[in-house]
Amino acid sequence: LELAMLYFFGQFRKVYIGDQATSSSKVYKYLTERLMLSDHLAVLTLLMQKITGHLKYRHESAELTNKTLALFSELTGGYSSGKLLLKLDVV
Repeated sequence: LELAMLYFFGQFRKVYIGDQATSSSKVYKYLTERLMLSDHLAVLTLLMQKITGHLKYRHESAELTNKTLALFSELTGGYSSGKLLLKLDVV
């Protein structure tokens, strides 16, 4: 289940967070209504909390750790997503 969530977060990041994504997308309307995640910064905060949780508490699974680090690398690799990460309190 955790691997599936990491895959989903990676795909979501590619579409809705980063260089070519816009925060005015309709998906944020639904995320606000259902999960109280109003913009890409709120979603990035959730992603970073999930990444740090995996690295702290689920480090016994090598595959999960590798996929978690790959997602973190993707997040930090882009110019605009890297700049967004610097705005977060979690980082």
